[in-house]
Amino acid sequence: MKKLTVLLSATTLLFSASCTKKSTTAAANGWTLGGKTYTTKYSASSASAKQLFAMDATPSGSSPTANSCIISFSALPTAGGTFKVVGFGVTSTIGANELAVNASTYSPVSSYVSSGYDNVSATVTVTGGKIKVVLPSIWMRASGSTTDSVQLTGTIVEQ
Repeated sequence: MKKLTVLLSATTLLFSASCTKKSTTAAANGWTLGGKTYTTKYSASSASAKQLFAMDATPSGSSPTANSCIISFSALPTAGGTFKVVGFGVTSTIGANELAVNASTYSPVSSYVSSGYDNVSATVTVTGGKIKVVLPSIWMRASGSTTDSVQLTGTIVEQ
């Protein structure tokens, strides 16, 4: 009976611990992916790629060891607003006032994309031509998968 009581107590503790919500607070300029926070060390935008990207290390060489968060638009925003977070994919099209997110880690090598199933929006501001995106908590799925697996939140500020 004593073993059963210990087993039930351990099981209850395990289930209650698995139900607690993890903190997803990101750095002032960075992102949190799957519970791990990355601080932006390098960020820029590309009008031709229609992207704002951030890395947690300054890229160097042909194979940089940096984790990244890339935000894609239909065109780089020139004014602030609310942008709906949509799914990121090869065949999907990003509309006006929408954005998609891609996050990659180099160790272990992983790539995640926004699924767009959250029905949430990000806040975009443009000051002095520099873009800032505040991402709410969104679900990401591993590239090539159809199942959400990790959450991402953050604030990406163009430097």
